[in-house]
Amino acid sequence: MSVHLTAIIPAFNEEGIIEANVLQVLEHLERVLPAERGFEILVINDGSVDATPGIIDALAAREPRVRTAHHPRNMGRGRALRTGFEHARGDYVVTLDADLSYEPYHIERLLEPLLQGQADVVLASAYHPRGTVRNVPFTRALISRLGNMVLARSVPGGLHTVTCVVRGYRREVVDTLELTSDGKDLHLEILQKSLLFGFRIVEVPADLCWRTTKRTAQKKGLSLKKFATMAGSHLFFNFLFRPGLLFYGPLLLTLLIMAAILVSIGGAYIDLLAAQPAALPLLERLQDALRQVILQAKISFFLLGFCVLFLFQFGSITFLAKQTKHTSDDHYVIMCRINARLKEFLNARKER
Repeated sequence: MSVHLTAIIPAFNEEGIIEANVLQVLEHLERVLPAERGFEILVINDGSVDATPGIIDALAAREPRVRTAHHPRNMGRGRALRTGFEHARGDYVVTLDADLSYEPYHIERLLEPLLQGQADVVLASAYHPRGTVRNVPFTRALISRLGNMVLARSVPGGLHTVTCVVRGYRREVVDTLELTSDGKDLHLEILQKSLLFGFRIVEVPADLCWRTTKRTAQKKGLSLKKFATMAGSHLFFNFLFRPGLLFYGPLLLTLLIMAAILVSIGGAYIDLLAAQPAALPLLERLQDALRQVILQAKISFFLLGFCVLFLFQFGSITFLAKQTKHTSDDHYVIMCRINARLKEFLNARKER
């Protein structure tokens, strides 16, 4: 039987929940998918140091529709998902969190636009106007929401959530994209590169609810160092999407400063012009007022010149950044096409 759907679940130190959650996904897919639509659940052990590897291998031995893959050490969520993409056999691919903060019923929501030909990539969005967020610590929810607000501005389409792991993909997307990220910035890399190939990206409302079940005896969590690294990589990809965004703020501030200086100089010039003797010819009054304002506002003129230079420099950098992005995008698309043709050639040789 051909595989209609592959559900990928990356797992790192999940001994307390992984078996029950995988079985929950298995039972759900048995209920909602027709018998002729085969499926598989692919659990990627990302170098767990607790009992997770043994648990998922034992589960795979009992359940033929559960498969596993193992990393020798913790390599990051992005690398785990990439391993899942490499091993997936389904016509459609869905990625899920191991803790099932997004219940299995989201699978149908993700599949619907794919099956109807409305999208190539579907994102689950708890921050969608019809999405919900429950039982998430306030600080973490706030950071996530603000982060997505900033990052989503660089992605066309009016998206609300760009960092969630819960997504659906057509097989063509998984086969086409050459991905490199090992961390959570893979979610942004996928969007960036999907847009280069014209893949359609939509999001569906989702319900995020944190579960309080103990996941492992091993220490888990997001340290300040990891958070800083993740934030930096996310902002880097934000820059790759739209390099101009990094410079628009300084450019706008420079323009505002220039406007304030010009208003100040203009006001002083008008005052000096009004103070000129009326008996003098108009041209002489204009010249004398200009000479006085130049002498009195040397610092303002210096700042104005500096702002003009600053504006030119940042404008040039913005232009060069966009040109560089365009060139790198072209190189990436060409590389992917060459790689696709190479795969076709090698597959053809194997069939001979």
